[in-house]
Amino acid sequence: MSLTTLVSCPHFATAKFWNRHRKSLLQALAYPNVREHDSSTAQIAAHLASVSKTLLNQVKDLRSRLRFAMTFPMFGTSREQLTA
Repeated sequence: MSLTTLVSCPHFATAKFWNRHRKSLLQALAYPNVREHDSSTAQIAAHLASVSKTLLNQVKDLRSRLRFAMTFPMFGTSREQLTA
């Protein structure tokens, strides 16, 4: 495996380790201290996904409003006349 492949696809670097130790790693999630962090991480991930979705919707809305604002002619009809 080339260095370029490892850099562009870092999961290849850990796949062999994961495949060899998957069962033990998943069993480790049952330990109380690890379970607490796993639960916290899952909650943070859900919050991040929600914030990301909100941000995406705000950017789409802004893009739409800017597109709408830029489609009006510079001369002649005013914006108020077009939206009335």
